[in-house]
Amino acid sequence: MLHTIQPKHKRKQKKIVGKGGPHGKTAGRGTKGQKGRSGRKIRPQIRDLIKKIPKLRGYDARQIKRKSIVELTFSLLEKYFKPGEEISKESLLAKGLIKNNRTIPKILANDNLKNVYTFKGLKYSKKAKEKIIASGSKIL
Repeated sequence: MLHTIQPKHKRKQKKIVGKGGPHGKTAGRGTKGQKGRSGRKIRPQIRDLIKKIPKLRGYDARQIKRKSIVELTFSLLEKYFKPGEEISKESLLAKGLIKNNRTIPKILANDNLKNVYTFKGLKYSKKAKEKIIASGSKIL
C-alpha cells in the first residue's frame, strides 16, 4: 500500500553552522584565509600553465617533436650483435634496442670494445670513437 512505504535510509539532518554547538564559530572550516570564506574561487592550476604559453604567431605546441637520445654501451652491443655485423639505426630498431625512428642512438664507452663491427650513421662520445678505431672497427 502507498501509505505504508518507508524511505530506505534515514533522513540526514541539515548542518547548522555558525550557531554554536558542534559546528559553531568556524563551522569546521578552520580559521581565516581563502578556503575559510564562503563563495571562494580557487584558480585552476591549468590556467597558470596556459598563461605561460607564448602568444606569438606561428607558435604551436604540436609542432614541437621531441627527439630522445638512447645511450648504448659496448657491453650491450656485444650482447646483441655478432662480430663483423653492421650496427646502424635500422639494425638497432630490428633488435629492439631503440623504440622508433625519432630516437637518436648514442654510443658511450663504458669499457673496451672486444669485437670488430661496422658502425653506420650513429652518434658517439669522444672516448667511444677513440676506442672503436683502436679496436679495428670501421665508422661509416
